[in-house]
Amino acid sequence: MQLHCENQLLHNSFSLFQNKKLISTLDEKKWLNTILGSWKGQKFIFKYTSIWNTTKVKICTDEYKKIGEIKWNLLKNKASIVINDKRYTWSYKSLIGNKWQIKDQNEVIVDYTTNFSTGSISSSSENGLLFLTGLTIHQFHYQSVALLICTLIPVISSFIA
Repeated sequence: MQLHCENQLLHNSFSLFQNKKLISTLDEKKWLNTILGSWKGQKFIFKYTSIWNTTKVKICTDEYKKIGEIKWNLLKNKASIVINDKRYTWSYKSLIGNKWQIKDQNEVIVDYTTNFSTGSISSSSENGLLFLTGLTIHQFHYQSVALLICTLIPVISSFIA
């Protein structure tokens, strides 16, 4: 399966297209610590809590039935994913963060490549929830790195001055 992804940076949202047709969205609601996703009409809720460098996310249906979870660590650049009792691992394939993948125990299931505001997903699966989960983790990573840089700039500049 091949998908095209567009990231609306100022709105913290993603849109996924297949053959130029919108099939999925992901939209962050910061004030609720929630990301709302849809895949071909099915809705999902990603409810997150963060403590320093660790983020935990409950993956739920739109009726708030828990169907999975994500455990992500900024310092390790990896996440463990459990969806309907199946385990996956999310990780970056490049140092600059423009490529990531999701693997099960045997093989790579999802490959993602981005050039900042657009990207592409290539997958052997049609599991849209996996795509949304990968994009959710990707979003956490970029926000955490941006926050870390904003925090370190005054510290570093005070040593230089």
